[in-house]
Amino acid sequence: MSERIESRQLPAEHRTYFFDVFRQTESKSFLKITESKKVDESFERATILVDEKFIDAFINELYELRTSLKRLNNIAKLEKQKSLYHNAYKPWTHDDDERLEILYCEGKTTKELSALFGRNRGAITSRIKKLELKEKYR
Repeated sequence: MSERIESRQLPAEHRTYFFDVFRQTESKSFLKITESKKVDESFERATILVDEKFIDAFINELYELRTSLKRLNNIAKLEKQKSLYHNAYKPWTHDDDERLEILYCEGKTTKELSALFGRNRGAITSRIKKLELKEKYR
């Protein structure tokens, strides 16, 4: 028979993760991870058990996968920006800077400049700041 030593839970949108540490014998323990999600009127559960001798390796693998997931998420965000703005993440040229300065002086909004330069509004705002256009002309 196992004795529960500690429990934690992590609510995550439409599911909850439960982390329970159990002691089976004096020298043997394990981690039980349960995912519970509501399906119609009942709950669906999935459980894995991790023996204590593998917990460090298990956590290391999760950490590595977390890094991969973050990298993939960043790539997806970058690709989305590139699909919305054809010049996203491309370097600014001297000609771009001169054109931005002229259009800024003409009173174009960041929304208009975004469309003209094929870059998001944040990129336009950052470039205006870098070129100190507000200080020069306002």
